[in-house]
Amino acid sequence: MGLKKLIISIEKRPQMYINNINIHTLSVFISGYLFGKGDLSNMDEAFQRDFSTWVTNYYGASIQNSWSDTIYYYEGNHNKSVECFFDLYKRWYESEESDRV
Repeated sequence: MGLKKLIISIEKRPQMYINNINIHTLSVFISGYLFGKGDLSNMDEAFQRDFSTWVTNYYGASIQNSWSDTIYYYEGNHNKSVECFFDLYKRWYESEESDRV
């Protein structure tokens, strides 16, 4: 399973994957998944390398933090942050795909 498919599955049933709806728990889960997977696709590597910067630019933040810290800072609570992550991931993924064409 690739990261995109995993994220779609988490979005449908988040409590099946992360115990509580928390952006930092989601971040740790995704990091653990990518670490455990080992052999990453180009898009999975791009996520690890570029997503935090993309999120920083999306919000116009002056300081780059982890994507989870940035989303939480601007969205203000964990439920909204997790919902926003799924939207941001889709936007980032689409922009990455269009850049690769």
